[in-house]
Amino acid sequence: MTDLMPNIASVTDMQRNTKKLINLTKTTNEPVVILNKNKPTAVLVDYKYFKDYEEIKRKAEVADFEEAIKIATKEKKQGRLKRLKSLKDLL
Repeated sequence: MTDLMPNIASVTDMQRNTKKLINLTKTTNEPVVILNKNKPTAVLVDYKYFKDYEEIKRKAEVADFEEAIKIATKEKKQGRLKRLKSLKDLL
């Protein structure tokens, strides 16, 4: 965001000015926070912004999964893994 204040609109604003708010997200590349009874309830974002976010999130999840596999592989080589017969073995 370029400003310290985010773009904010009420649910009523969203209902009355949907196209205007959508255009705002496209032209500014900034999200619009939607308030319901003065509480943030949703965020309107440009589709490209959303897709970029989803890709970043997916890459982070893959990286976390790959790190977990590395740790498990290392622990297996060190003989620190234990085969469980049931979930009760965790207690």
